[in-house]
Amino acid sequence: MNPVTIIVTEQRRLEIEAACLRLVTRYCRCIDLHDYEGVLSVFAPDGVWNHAEKGPLPGQAAIRAFLTSPERSNGKALMRHVVSNLQVDIVDDTHARGVCYWTAYLAMNVRADGTASARPPVSVGEYHDEFVFDGKEWRTQSLAPLPGLNGVFVRTPGVVHVVGITGTIAAPAPTVLKPSF
Repeated sequence: MNPVTIIVTEQRRLEIEAACLRLVTRYCRCIDLHDYEGVLSVFAPDGVWNHAEKGPLPGQAAIRAFLTSPERSNGKALMRHVVSNLQVDIVDDTHARGVCYWTAYLAMNVRADGTASARPPVSVGEYHDEFVFDGKEWRTQSLAPLPGLNGVFVRTPGVVHVVGITGTIAAPAPTVLKPSF
């Protein structure tokens, strides 16, 4: 297969990279703030969130249904995503790919002032994104979080998910595996 040379001006390259990086940080910020309309605005109408536990969520309707489901929408958790090492590779003038690392912190016992005690990260991994330009703006076509380091997600004390690329591959009973914190 012969590599294709993409001719994009330096200015256009910088614009594409900045737009895609903003999508990644906006997604994380909106998830953390329970701003689900903001999360949806990141995705193309037919975009897919390849959720680590739920599998593919195709289209904004499926993403909205998950975000507003009773298991997600209690609004009592304090979550913070930290992203780093963001890299955007331009495929052509309307497509790009991105990868970055994430570390997520979660606290369930939020005080009245909106603060919580620090806890170890609940997940660490990589986001693999595909971006598309729809003629007006850049959007996320596909978001695939891949667990890193140990692939263990601890959502709440006593509930542990061992996550693989295709979703939850094991959920040991709380008596089998307990968090150490």
